[in-house]
Amino acid sequence: MNALARDAFLKLDTNGCLSEFLHDCVNRLCEGNSVQFNNTDNDKAEDKEFNLIRRVICNFYRQRIQESVPLPEGLPQHVTEAIETVFKIRYKDIVSLIVKEKLLAQGHLVLESFDWKLKWILGSSKLATIREPVCQIELICLNKGNNLVPRRTSINFECNLEQINGLISSLNSIRNNFNDNKN
Repeated sequence: MNALARDAFLKLDTNGCLSEFLHDCVNRLCEGNSVQFNNTDNDKAEDKEFNLIRRVICNFYRQRIQESVPLPEGLPQHVTEAIETVFKIRYKDIVSLIVKEKLLAQGHLVLESFDWKLKWILGSSKLATIREPVCQIELICLNKGNNLVPRRTSINFECNLEQINGLISSLNSIRNNFNDNKN
């Protein structure tokens, strides 16, 4: 690690915001933005130092997941412990990001979020009284768009009670298989 990066780490450590900054690095890595760490008291030169350190930390955390990478050298023990502690706390977030990136790169849809609405249908144009529950589900997925830029796709469908139970059974089976393979 170069002297500029080491000095920036030490400045963060003396301000008492190292842990907050490290979590912010993971937020930027996973979400592409920062919501916690505010660096308004610093000048442009210090902003460059913090951006350098962000890149170092983000690259370190990303590489640490994919291969065994040692902690940066030349830092005090308590700084390396803070880096390691945040890595352990945010491990699942970083792994999720890398898995999502790999799936997108291979052309798979990645479920980002979902929404559902339960409706009670009382009639239709064909039958005057149906009285049937229907669940409308919207899956918001990411897929590899033009120029490899992820884009959101929405998949909508309706299910009756029997189809919902089948969907839940399938999802439970997938979860159980995943947990069995993880152990």
